[in-house]
Amino acid sequence: MKKLEQVTAEDVKRVAEKYFTDDQKNVLIINTKAGAEEEGGGAEDAQFAQMVQMVNSMTDAAKLEQMIGMVSMQLGQVEDPKQRESIEKLLGVANKKLEELKAAEGN
Repeated sequence: MKKLEQVTAEDVKRVAEKYFTDDQKNVLIINTKAGAEEEGGGAEDAQFAQMVQMVNSMTDAAKLEQMIGMVSMQLGQVEDPKQRESIEKLLGVANKKLEELKAAEGN
């Protein structure tokens, strides 16, 4: 079973409660195109877009850095080349955002 398929609703809830705290407001806006799944983009593109929006909404460099480390450690276990490529692309977005946050902090 793929790692992604092993993620439960409880896992998502636990992580959300850890990172989406009252002192850090995060807003996720999802714009979907009708019939996207039928056109070949599908759920994977929508999921990737959601992850990018989540990363770009983060304002805490330390939490983002921790997330990057956790995802990077899991990357070695991903066997599907397409999935691996998406994760690497997401890590690129996250690292760029981390650089922006650190520059804003003066680090």
